[in-house]
Amino acid sequence: MTRISDDPPEITLTAPAKIATPSKLAEPTAPSLTETPTLPLVSPLPDAPTVPPFHMPTATPEILTGELVFSSWREDVNKDGHIDGYDGAQLYILNIVSGELKQLTDAGYYDSSPVWSPDGESVAFISDRGGNDDLYVIDIGSGELTRLTDSSERESSPTWSPDGTRIVFQRTWTAKHGEWESGLFVLTMSDGIIEQLTNQPNNDSAPAWSPQGQYIAFTREGPVIEEDRTLYGSMVYLKKLDTGEEIRITEGIYEPGNTRLTEPRWPSCPEDDYLSLEQVPGEHNHTTIFLFKLDWESSPPRLSKLVGINEVLGAPDSYVWADCINWLISPKLSPSGYSASLAALRLDTRFPRAQYIDDLTKQNSPILSLDNGWSLTGDVYSESWPDWKP
Repeated sequence: MTRISDDPPEITLTAPAKIATPSKLAEPTAPSLTETPTLPLVSPLPDAPTVPPFHMPTATPEILTGELVFSSWREDVNKDGHIDGYDGAQLYILNIVSGELKQLTDAGYYDSSPVWSPDGESVAFISDRGGNDDLYVIDIGSGELTRLTDSSERESSPTWSPDGTRIVFQRTWTAKHGEWESGLFVLTMSDGIIEQLTNQPNNDSAPAWSPQGQYIAFTREGPVIEEDRTLYGSMVYLKKLDTGEEIRITEGIYEPGNTRLTEPRWPSCPEDDYLSLEQVPGEHNHTTIFLFKLDWESSPPRLSKLVGINEVLGAPDSYVWADCINWLISPKLSPSGYSASLAALRLDTRFPRAQYIDDLTKQNSPILSLDNGWSLTGDVYSESWPDWKP
């Protein structure tokens, strides 16, 4: 692990140096455009704000408390008259109760995929500030910024272990035949050692560490050859960390409609009882997030659908569960189509009794809409990759 010095042209791997506060980060360099194709929204410059730029009025939902960290486009860095992905993105922290908004990282870079550490004292994220998409961690109290990876590959999708000692992430590289390949890696915070978690030939992505720490859920792209058949499409697996066993829990392509279940997320619950998956295409050809109950008495564990949520911006913009499964927070496209604000939807967890059938896409469940949620950040800027802490 290395820290960035105050002088950005010199990125050293041997002599750590401390950055006192985000405001003292180096002068911005031309932002990398490696992630902008995934966020194609362009917003015209907003009118002069009527409130201070780092304190925005919010509709505070009843009961929901805590803080959000997220990525946002808020500055016209290249002075082209638009705020978009070409200007980079910064990290912000929103206090849900007070509405206070704090800028965490400076403009001029593309900072994304922030995730709170389990103790809530630091945030891991992906940034191109070193010339490539690498993994960083920033201390919330001091602003100290530490670079965790320095490779020619692209890092993405970091997730902490529940005890805060390790981070699992996705690494993507260009194979000899010119196509992208990806695998999962685990970094140990104490010594910086990185170990590969999953092996080729399959592309593995979107890792998510379970609340109890025993499993990492992830997406694997087919074809996957099993004993008597070959599976295609995107499949969700559970990696059992004490044995290394990989347990497939979805089928790949579901018919009709070439439907896939992907991008697993564990809600912020104390037990490994729930898992949400992104269905593409979802209800009415939109992306739909479905929450499932896991039955660990079965082998492999069975999934029973509880509820679906529409109008959610799925991967790569992501979403997060808050207060176990009581709230879902996600970017939502504004009516103008120029921005994506964060919204919070309250769930009634008195779900109908789940009825299990093998085809997960044909299990019935209530369907909710993020349109019925609270707006947390307004419709002026574009927000993505929210993560919640109590």
